[in-house]
Amino acid sequence: MKKAISFFVTMVLFLSIIEVYAVPAIATETANQNSENGKDGNTPLIDVNDYQQNTFTDIDPTKWYYNDVVSAYQLGLLNGKGNHIFDPDGQMTVAEAIVLALRLNEMVQGKTDEFSAEETDKNWYDGYVRAAVKRKIVGENRLNELNSFSTRAQLCQFFANAFPEDYFTKINYFTEIDDVKADDASFKSILLFYNAGILTGADDKFNFKPNETIKRCEVAVILTRIAKKEKRVFQYVPVRGISIKPSNIKSEEDLNRIFGWGCNTVRIVMSMNPLFEKEAPYDLNEQNITLLKKLVYQCRDKGFRVMIDPHSFPGQSNRFTMSPNDEFWKNPNEQDAVVKLWNRLSTEFKNEGDYLEYDLMNEPVMFEGAEKNSTKDYPALINRIIGAIRENGDTHSIHVEAAYVVTKEGKNLDRISSFQYLTPFPYQKIVYNFHMYTPLGFTNNGINDTYKLTKYPNNDQGSVWNKDSMRNLFETARKFGVENNVPIIIGECGVARWQGDAGHRWLRDVLDFCREYNWGFIFHSYRDGETAFDAEMGVVRSDKTRYETTTELELLKSFWQNKPEIAPVIPESD
Repeated sequence: MKKAISFFVTMVLFLSIIEVYAVPAIATETANQNSENGKDGNTPLIDVNDYQQNTFTDIDPTKWYYNDVVSAYQLGLLNGKGNHIFDPDGQMTVAEAIVLALRLNEMVQGKTDEFSAEETDKNWYDGYVRAAVKRKIVGENRLNELNSFSTRAQLCQFFANAFPEDYFTKINYFTEIDDVKADDASFKSILLFYNAGILTGADDKFNFKPNETIKRCEVAVILTRIAKKEKRVFQYVPVRGISIKPSNIKSEEDLNRIFGWGCNTVRIVMSMNPLFEKEAPYDLNEQNITLLKKLVYQCRDKGFRVMIDPHSFPGQSNRFTMSPNDEFWKNPNEQDAVVKLWNRLSTEFKNEGDYLEYDLMNEPVMFEGAEKNSTKDYPALINRIIGAIRENGDTHSIHVEAAYVVTKEGKNLDRISSFQYLTPFPYQKIVYNFHMYTPLGFTNNGINDTYKLTKYPNNDQGSVWNKDSMRNLFETARKFGVENNVPIIIGECGVARWQGDAGHRWLRDVLDFCREYNWGFIFHSYRDGETAFDAEMGVVRSDKTRYETTTELELLKSFWQNKPEIAPVIPESD
């Protein structure tokens, strides 16, 4: 004989057995409303339980999971074990995880379904497991694991199977997870939750630890982020890419080549195709904006993340960088034109996916002690630009570059030092970056007569440069990122190719720090017009042949592909 038992009533009946999940009988009407609200993933759910100070006596209010445990309990998604015990470090069986996934599926469907329990059932969960199999939440191959403890990967699979594929809005841009293989059965589910902001990883490298058993406190966090969009977490996935210019992308073959190298990002540099006129009234250049849009969409369709970098502004004496003496830092009309440009670009691109990012200003200048809101107040200008973008409803990631600093005493400081003068901007999804060509006398050796350093590491050319000094140089940026919990990337880096193995050592050290600190990086650049930074060319300056492989290119490919272990071995010294 079979009997039909409503899902919500059954959950209450079995509470004394599983002591994990429950929607109280008195709250059935509210629970039904939560089922209705859960259909689209956007309507807030309603609390069905009242949390008191002593509801659970074993969760510490200072713990990272405390608010999520409280929230999951209030929403009726997760209960305690009785006697005011929640057991945050307790484990969850596969059967319990499946039942909870079924509860989520019920919420999405927006109805209180009925499940059949049979008198021959030996376990409290048998009817639910049958329903879960029927709804393809779990495969029959899992039925011999029901009393085992659920791994983190298993729970993610069950939960992901409870929702339609398009249920969650993508807010992050993960394409890989270091400790989950792409051909693993759980990879797609885990990646879904990373990109939805529901999973954040178990360490600062975003590893997931898929085979570890899931803890109840971790389940509470996942449930809360599923139920409440405002709890989902934006995480900046480090870029590993290269700068490109429209003039250097001759055909689709160029993009195929870059993609084949393993780059996940291209930074489109518009220095040679300015997006507005350099003379008043600084009209936008519609032809170049159209050129930019075409290239953005081509890169998108290839699967790249894309950074837009206007690069060249009115009032710059050098189209490739900015200087303290530029007219730009004196003329408010030129700065207004930049705000106008970003307002236009935001209007054009605001509905594009999260693959797109904005690099606001290339190599700007900061004047210590500048009058607030004056033309020399770099942070105020950046705040205006970000405000214009966000007022358009544009939520793309925005890059703020570290600036060349002129101190009150007139001393010039490198761009990395400017982090000590920066205060994080009060907006979400802001990325801070700096360009790395230090020491300039080495990385730009031979580009003009003032750059003459030839060794790295070196101790005999007027200054000491080695991996330790590079670590010290980066410390201001690293500390800024950690203390403010904001992402840092190296937005440009490169070294003259004719520096040979010394240059390769320098580049390897830069990339090693990016990996150690979880920073992204952009190599400058693809088929560089000056040829100094062209990784397809060899170490002989006069030889401008592009080769299928070079030591520098293979080094870059290993880090673009996130596989530094395959990098070529670089001799320790010349």
